[in-house]
Amino acid sequence: MKNKVMKCYKLIAGRLAVYSFLLLAMSFMAFLLTSALWLFEGIFDFNQDILRSILQTITYILFIIGGGGLFLDLVILRNIFIKQVDVSWRNVKDKSVAVGMTAYNDEDIITGPVKDFLAHPQVKDVIVIDNNCTDLTAERAQSAGAKVVVEPKQGFGFASMRALSAAYETGADILVLVEGDATFDRRDLNKYFSYLTNVDMVIGTRTTRELIDRDTQIDWLMNPGNQIVAKLLQIRFWGTRFTDVGCTYRVIWRDAYEKIRSKLSVGGMHFNMDMTVEALKSNLKIVEIPITFHKRGGLSKGVGTRKIRAAAVALKMMGVILKA
Repeated sequence: MKNKVMKCYKLIAGRLAVYSFLLLAMSFMAFLLTSALWLFEGIFDFNQDILRSILQTITYILFIIGGGGLFLDLVILRNIFIKQVDVSWRNVKDKSVAVGMTAYNDEDIITGPVKDFLAHPQVKDVIVIDNNCTDLTAERAQSAGAKVVVEPKQGFGFASMRALSAAYETGADILVLVEGDATFDRRDLNKYFSYLTNVDMVIGTRTTRELIDRDTQIDWLMNPGNQIVAKLLQIRFWGTRFTDVGCTYRVIWRDAYEKIRSKLSVGGMHFNMDMTVEALKSNLKIVEIPITFHKRGGLSKGVGTRKIRAAAVALKMMGVILKA
């Protein structure tokens, strides 16, 4: 009986909270529509009383069901079935580190990031992933001291998966994933290592205003957009704090990567979300930390500041969360 109950809980855990949260969001929208009808009463010819009454009823029903489901999952069920585990400790000092760096037509900037990460005393290798570059990215990366690996499948996710596997193939103890666009800084590695002592993977967040350079892609819309989707992820996997779903800069132990390597499959821009979700589903311990974020060098090949494309990627990320 106990096993059946636990199996049932695992089936609904997190999913109940996510869908309940969406019902709460719908109740808020219904409330706004009701308020709008009240504010603009008399402007329209039809009788608004019936419509307003229907919307109020919908608001109450959605609020009660959504709020009740959220409370049941996050407050009651998780405290009954999820047991707190002890803090673990691992030695990071003197461990070898390999950096996998994605790149696509970054000939003007790739030298800087390669030399920057190679300057860290624990970094053993920097592997630049040539994702079908048509310029001198590969040659300049090699001249800066990097190894270059070609990934023929076009797409950020394919390049990221190859970067991780290439870093893994070096035999390093710790794997680092970054982009070769000069937005990330090797000086943040020490922050990552401080937390990697206790967890399996550390992810960066670019939403801390005090650590973001001016004119980056994390602007007035990208910042809150990232945080909203991140909170949906946090609700799905309650207990881990998230504020950024699009940060590529992440550090993972070799043995932790082995647990999720075969599960990574997304070749598109929403790869970061897929990797995080697969890690959480595999019960890896994850911590998110604030990192510095700099203005991108060259033209963005990803989302950049393009709002429509960012919205499309955000919807795909939400799809990953809802299917998890």
